[in-house]
Amino acid sequence: MRQLGQGQSVMFLAPPETDTMIRKSRSQAASAAPILTEDIIRWTMEETCNDLLHHAPHWAQQGLDYLARQDALGKLPRKPSSSDIARLKQAWLQKEARTLVELYDSTSSRESLDTSSLPYPQLVSRLRTLGIENVLPVNLDEEQEREVSHEVQIERDVERPRNPKPCEPSLHHHVRMLVSDGIIVASSAAFQNAFSMLEGVRYQKSHKHTPLLASRLLVTKTFANTVTGSNDAEFLKPVQWVLSLRTAKANAQPYLIILSQFEVNALLPSIRKSQYVRLHIYSARTSVSSQIFDDLGFHCIPPLPAAQIPQNPALSLIEELNMFSGQLYLSSYDAYLALANFLGIDVTEGSSYYWRSRFMQPVERKQRGLTRSPFQVNPMRFFKELTALRRKGQEFDSTPLGRILNGQRLRPSDFTQNQW
Repeated sequence: MRQLGQGQSVMFLAPPETDTMIRKSRSQAASAAPILTEDIIRWTMEETCNDLLHHAPHWAQQGLDYLARQDALGKLPRKPSSSDIARLKQAWLQKEARTLVELYDSTSSRESLDTSSLPYPQLVSRLRTLGIENVLPVNLDEEQEREVSHEVQIERDVERPRNPKPCEPSLHHHVRMLVSDGIIVASSAAFQNAFSMLEGVRYQKSHKHTPLLASRLLVTKTFANTVTGSNDAEFLKPVQWVLSLRTAKANAQPYLIILSQFEVNALLPSIRKSQYVRLHIYSARTSVSSQIFDDLGFHCIPPLPAAQIPQNPALSLIEELNMFSGQLYLSSYDAYLALANFLGIDVTEGSSYYWRSRFMQPVERKQRGLTRSPFQVNPMRFFKELTALRRKGQEFDSTPLGRILNGQRLRPSDFTQNQW
């Protein structure tokens, strides 16, 4: 505050509550006038005096305790007896606990004490100098535990859905006929298109692709039906067992039939003896270190001859099987090009054609000689949502399939560096 007014200035900052208190301390006539420095100093001095008066009982109590201890110590003889020690102890020690009446009584414990009744003149003189005639008890400022406001407690009662009732597995006689005779009965209730089992899924309603509904990738009713009264995608079964025809005619269309675990257990002895079907172990490749099963040559039942190279079904069927089961990783760059051809997307180096999804319309695909894709509309979002259902919330955007479905292009170096 040195040289105030000679190159130095001071600014007063206060919240609205303090502004209101300063205006109340002034006269009623000047309450609306701007606040001056004199008003702030006057209010500060008044608050200081009020604080001294408020804490005077604490100061007086400390003085009483000090004088009482000094008085008891001064009256202690040189050779004190046990009674002298008891009186000294009574003057020095204070009660650590008080009764409920002493703590919460609203009459006796709150009565003010006249300063003239205090036994020590020096203390009385000091209080009267400060203008204090009555002293309230010290415990007036004690913090007491009491309920100030009622807290509303909300207990949420979560009503969870009922546990679904699982479907009773069964073995249809047409499935037995397929194993024994190698015949798929047309319009049989035992089989259905693999992608048609997604009709009850909410995503299929907005991304319906009719070419997939004509696919020769089939599932049995036992595989498709998991719980009664629900087609929720939460209950999609993983693909583990695939049945193929062994003795199809030269002009016959190949089929792949996905079986359930129950059907495989029931039909395994018949499959071992069958001359018409072969059972393949399959698993979608969802990690880099996973075994590759999409050639359908791993542990076939009946086993393949040692010198025979597995005759894979149509490439589009394998790709449909991989997409339906949620496979994330590809075995080679050629497999990536085949999948791109199946999806109808452009993977040409430096091409800006349909850069968001790289999907080409049928006319453009025909001009480029890419005729394997059956899709008339962009299937990328449908397969992305189907894969998300298979992954059950796990992130897959950084995988090869995730990058493809997001419109990114893969390069041969991604495969030669053993990244996947």
